[in-house]
Amino acid sequence: MSDSQEARVRALEIEVKRLTERLTRRESAVEPTPRTGTVQVLRSPSEAVAPRRHVIRNVALATGGVIAGSTVLAKPAFANDPLDLTLGSSKTTAGLTGGSSTSVGTAAAFMFQAGTTWAPTSSAYGCALAGWTTVPSKPVGVYGWTNQPGGHAFVGVGAAANTTGALLTGIRANTYLQPSGALAPSRSDAHLTGDLVSDGFGNLWFCVASGTPGTWRKLAGPTTAGSFHALTPGRVYDSRATQPLPGALNNGSTKTISVANRRNTVGGAIVESNFVPAGASAVFCNVTVIPTAGSGYLAVNPGGVTAINASTIHWPSPGHVVDNGIAAKLDGNRQLTVVAAGGGATHFLIDVMGYYL
Repeated sequence: MSDSQEARVRALEIEVKRLTERLTRRESAVEPTPRTGTVQVLRSPSEAVAPRRHVIRNVALATGGVIAGSTVLAKPAFANDPLDLTLGSSKTTAGLTGGSSTSVGTAAAFMFQAGTTWAPTSSAYGCALAGWTTVPSKPVGVYGWTNQPGGHAFVGVGAAANTTGALLTGIRANTYLQPSGALAPSRSDAHLTGDLVSDGFGNLWFCVASGTPGTWRKLAGPTTAGSFHALTPGRVYDSRATQPLPGALNNGSTKTISVANRRNTVGGAIVESNFVPAGASAVFCNVTVIPTAGSGYLAVNPGGVTAINASTIHWPSPGHVVDNGIAAKLDGNRQLTVVAAGGGATHFLIDVMGYYL
């Protein structure tokens, strides 16, 4: 703890003692002379009838102010420490959070709660500091909840070798990273190894080497293919089969085919639906031409794209059987468009070995 933090801790201890003495005098009908200090004493219409509530609120404000300054003062009280102010699990008071019910449970140094009754499954909003023992993962350093158990978070979870830095739970999502800023590699500020950034373009980045702006790896984003999922190879199309689109592909013609379902290798009937699941961005597949007529090539594009920008597979003369393994981008309906060019014609097969999602 720094010198300034120690000074603030001492100042709070003095203020708690002063407030306790003031409470004692007030209950004896003796009003102390107002004094200034590090904490502003707040006055409210209810102060005259609820002095304890007012003192507790002032202590809470003082504690919150010091915590905001990065000094944690909350700690369990020792029985022989006259400066400690302890709220037991049987005590509640309105006022600590501005008119809401408040309580402190076993092993919690200080707890802020909005709601009428504390329970681990209550629909309360708040934060417990240092060691709440009845939460699902104990012990914890800080526990915050909103409509528990729908959303709650722990900072500092577990004990000994089983500790975790944070545990986050929610109904819509476990956590949310607010998108903002430029692409991580194009930034001009300094970053540290381990930084995680969600930029304003929907990309998620991880810093692997400190620097300005550091060295980054993209974990996910609108233009990434996603993770590769290996499959036991399955046939999704055969132009020689009676289903779904029979017939050879002639020069200058196209076929748009679905790779969603695995098909029988003889007649082409569906034997497994959603072999490639909805949302897949690409497939790793083997394209085979069999048998060929003349010479030519095929271009395999995302569904609906008929422009030829590259050759996927080429045959030099009639009667060849040629195959090629490729990664092929899909359209939103899990389709590919195959274009024939170069003068020849051919039947073709597509076997899928995996997909990206």
